[in-house]
Amino acid sequence: VSINSDANEDVAGGTVEVAVSENSADLTCGGAATWLAAPVHPIPVTLSAGDGVKTVYFAARDAAGNISSLLSDDIELDQTAPNVASCAAVDANGDACSDSWTIHVNVEWTDADVNFVHIYDTASGSMSVDISDSTSPATITYTIGSGSGGFCNNDNAIFVFFEDDIGNTGDTCSSAIFVDCAKPVIAGIEMSDQATSGTIWSTSATVDVTLTGFDTDIVQVAMGEVSGVYTDTVPFDPNNPVVQFTFGAPTTHDFIYLVGMDCAARVSDEKSDDMYFDLIDPVISNVDINSGAAKTNTTLVTVDFSVTEAHPKTIEMSENPAVDGSDPTYVSMSWSGGPPKPFTLSSGDGVKTVYVRLTDQSGRTSTIESDDIELDETLPPVLTATLQADPALQPSAQAGYTASLTDNEVVGIT
Repeated sequence: VSINSDANEDVAGGTVEVAVSENSADLTCGGAATWLAAPVHPIPVTLSAGDGVKTVYFAARDAAGNISSLLSDDIELDQTAPNVASCAAVDANGDACSDSWTIHVNVEWTDADVNFVHIYDTASGSMSVDISDSTSPATITYTIGSGSGGFCNNDNAIFVFFEDDIGNTGDTCSSAIFVDCAKPVIAGIEMSDQATSGTIWSTSATVDVTLTGFDTDIVQVAMGEVSGVYTDTVPFDPNNPVVQFTFGAPTTHDFIYLVGMDCAARVSDEKSDDMYFDLIDPVISNVDINSGAAKTNTTLVTVDFSVTEAHPKTIEMSENPAVDGSDPTYVSMSWSGGPPKPFTLSSGDGVKTVYVRLTDQSGRTSTIESDDIELDETLPPVLTATLQADPALQPSAQAGYTASLTDNEVVGIT
């Protein structure tokens, strides 16, 4: 490190050369000092490396080579920059979100010679504060944009660096704070069944609630079954805008009410949505084909049954006990009009079993119930007879009639 020094060289008293060194032995006869022709103002000095106090010795020499007594002076070499141990831009509550342009900047340092903290932002704001009499950590009140503000509803970057008492400046530390300028907005919400997303019916008291058209600074939502009364508050992730809510005792038709809160604790307008609930499987019983008939001579029959269900939707029937659509007799029809419902049996005489299942509006299904009927489409055999004369018989006719055949009988009936 090169610095400048100076001394009264007393040229008038005979000084012709001067020299300086951190090693006093260099300034003796035969020493390694570099002698400079006097006068020299200032006298350049190269200090040894490494921070700390340096002692610099000075000597003068006359034309005969006589060396004066040594003079000395001390100087501290400080080449170490004061770095920021930590920095954080927060609001008055210590959160990384503020509803004001005036914030707190918390800083920490370990160097003992820190004099100034310099703070600036990306909105052209800056300030310097003398902290030479402060102890670490310290909190600095700072106004983003020097009063003109920064970026609304967005992150604002804050930068911090230190300067020590000799002018060394250290590395820059950065921190971001979200400045919230208005209450959050939610365009709408939509409830859906967790098992069947998008339906207005739910088979469970727990539903998914999807937010749409929302501000990304929303950090939590509050929900309830009564407008203005919020019983459940949960964190909100803008990257996954679905939260869950469990109704206490859902009836057939229920509503949910929701508000969002941003990081500055501002609250959105309330949004609502409704959902129909069906938490009980439908019940089907008393399946009856053709009013309980044991047999039928046609494949088209009528299937009657009893149902316990407030919101029936479809009836499925099949001769396959799985009722899964794999059998050609399978049929699915709307509940409209209710039972009885027509069904076409498979061809071929024999006992036929018809299986019936009910599905309600929420997608819940009943157990599979059945009834039997015998199909008989085969006609009885045709009877034939042969008439022939029999001379042993004497036909007679009642009064008023005349016999037209004689000697006859009916035989060989087959």
